[in-house]
Amino acid sequence: MGYTTFGRLTGLRVSAYALGTANSGTGWGAGAEPDEARRIFDRFAEAGGTFLDNADGYQFGESEELTGKLISADRDHFVPGHQVRPVLRSAAGHLQDGQQPQEHGRLGGGQPEAPGHRLHRPAVGVLP
Repeated sequence: MGYTTFGRLTGLRVSAYALGTANSGTGWGAGAEPDEARRIFDRFAEAGGTFLDNADGYQFGESEELTGKLISADRDHFVPGHQVRPVLRSAAGHLQDGQQPQEHGRLGGGQPEAPGHRLHRPAVGVLP
């Protein structure tokens, strides 16, 4: 497995390939059950993989929770890249396109949680 530095300013060394986790879990009605997701993850890690593509919307959050469990034993070895969706509001401050506050923050009441909160990170950074 080859490695590269992620971004210009991060100092993060990541594998040249990322494991996409969109199909980890079955929240969408299809995807890998936890045991199968574990086998896929283990094979990726054994090959030297360290970079994971994740998003809070994958499998309605199930993928993020599962990924957090998979990396928990060796959290500092893996670098999850996390995607978030912007909250689109009208000029009057109303959510657009039928969006609901809980889609952007699972605490309710419009309070967003930090990206990757299910990954059990002590701190979440945003790259420039």
